[in-house]
Amino acid sequence: MNILKQLFNKKQTYMVLILMMLLFTVAACSETAAPTEDSDKETAEGSGERTPEESEQEEQEVEKEESDLEDTSRNKSETSSTETVESSSDLSLEMDYELAMVEVMTGFASTMESLSILTGEAGQDVTLLYSEDWVISVAFELLELESLIGEIRSLEPPEKFEDSHSELLLAADNYQFVVDNYPTAIDTLDVDLINECTDYIITATSHIEEATVIISNMQ
Repeated sequence: MNILKQLFNKKQTYMVLILMMLLFTVAACSETAAPTEDSDKETAEGSGERTPEESEQEEQEVEKEESDLEDTSRNKSETSSTETVESSSDLSLEMDYELAMVEVMTGFASTMESLSILTGEAGQDVTLLYSEDWVISVAFELLELESLIGEIRSLEPPEKFEDSHSELLLAADNYQFVVDNYPTAIDTLDVDLINECTDYIITATSHIEEATVIISNMQ
């Protein structure tokens, strides 16, 4: 039953832990500073004697310049405020996604570690396959795995994380095959189906690795 020991290789656990740490790093490195705009106002000063008409005309020109500067400053301020709101909204969505993914990947790490231990024990003692306690423990972990798969599928990634999330969805699809078929493989001691589950686990791991690479390149 050495194939059982290979089925939930601990590499899965390590990869989800690495991905989780990278998500923490990306969250910590997210920029929160809003853009600012500075405007300088110039005041024209004249010298020499001027006629009343020239003085009045100059005052009107100065007032017009000040009015234009105020309008420009107001427009820039409104634009800056809009950009700041949009930036804050995007940042909030990214932070929410990162926190959700950290929670999901923490669950994956725990579940895959538990399944690794259980299958390793069965590899050492084949009689465990007929143990009700062992079967119930495996079934519980598979239910946890299916729940985590559902959480990944329900998340709406921000644009920043679309590529990495696509890889995680592919990993989830491969894990779903294991959830659907591993119980039957164990119940019937179907070696071919066990091997097929192993292949799906390996493929899922490759997608998690790719997601990890994508996220690491964001730093």
